[in-house]
Amino acid sequence: MVINTLSKISCYHWLMKHRRKYIWAYLDGKKLVEVIQAALDNHKSVDEMKAILIKENPGHEITFKIVLK
Repeated sequence: MVINTLSKISCYHWLMKHRRKYIWAYLDGKKLVEVIQAALDNHKSVDEMKAILIKENPGHEITFKIVLK
């Protein structure tokens, strides 16, 4: 019983440490693109991709949100 409980606790901590991080870009409140994947697809860094998204959408509000799954 003790081993099973410890196993569940360690599994929970591992999952909390290794959750995938997503950075979503929103254009005027609507979900536009997942920034990390877009950066990988275009051989850019995340910071460069954020700058590109802001530059290519003048007059619009771009917001970024981090989501853990």
